Amino acid sequence: MRMHKAAAMLTNTKLSVSDIAQRVSYQDVSRFGQHFKRQYGLTPLKYRQNSPDDPGQDLTHHLSQRLHAGLRR
Repeated sequence: MRMHKAAAMLTNTKLSVSDIAQRVSYQDVSRFGQHFKRQYGLTPLKYRQNSPDDPGQDLTHHLSQRLHAGLRR
């Protein structure tokens, strides 16, 4: 649940990763990054960089679209 909250904050805010980690009760930012990557397959920064422009759009769907667009080139 807290990783879902962190993912939403990465997508919808400009808070730093360390601020987000603290807000979801991680004292160790490195540990937060490890757990986040284990769940989402991306580091928190990569997740933010790959976030859809539309916060309502599912990230998995968005990444899938980007992958398919790259394969068509």
